[in-house]
Amino acid sequence: MEDYVDEGVLDEHTLKTLYRLSSRGVFTALGGVLSTGKEADVFLAERGYEDVAIKIYRVATTRFKEMREHLTGDPRVRGIGGSRHSIVYRWTQREYGNLRRAKEHVRVPEPLAMDKNVLAMEFIGEDELRAPSLRRMEFDDWAEIAEMCVEMLIDLYEGGLVHGDFSEYNVLVFEELVLIDFSQSVTPEHPLATHLLRRDVENLVSFFGSRGVELDECEVLERIGEAL
Repeated sequence: MEDYVDEGVLDEHTLKTLYRLSSRGVFTALGGVLSTGKEADVFLAERGYEDVAIKIYRVATTRFKEMREHLTGDPRVRGIGGSRHSIVYRWTQREYGNLRRAKEHVRVPEPLAMDKNVLAMEFIGEDELRAPSLRRMEFDDWAEIAEMCVEMLIDLYEGGLVHGDFSEYNVLVFEELVLIDFSQSVTPEHPLATHLLRRDVENLVSFFGSRGVELDECEVLERIGEAL
């Protein structure tokens, strides 16, 4: 944990935020890291006898300008501000909102709370081990899994969201398929929605193609578009 303090992940502002969340009973103890990324790290935490996941966005992110541009085009976001803290806080807030909307349509981690640059959510896994991603799985019928993923994108779009970062790494397998990482998710009205949707479908077609399932990109996009 000291390494994360030294690297600035757990800076003074973040530590205060974690203390507030802990005092509210969102979690009782912060554990080790579950995953690391360019903009955030996810930690395992305890809440009584259950585990929760704590996602902490780095305020000193290298994607600051990209985040601002992404947020500016989102009609749901107001009062972005110009500081790094403000941008990252709005980014975290939007992901929390995306999860709340998405959970009504597809299986996602249950959002529990958010404060500043910290997002608390349901831990997908057991015995402190995160559920494996689709990338690490083997199935006898990949075509069935492909169809489930297509339907997941359709249901999400029908619910008013484009995931924006759909890939075999962001689909966990835990009794069912669980879609994670909604930081880039936007509504269909967002200026980047068409680009992000095409990228999601391209990733889907490419991955399942590597598993022997041929999907037609145009046909998948047409099926998704018919959801509205």
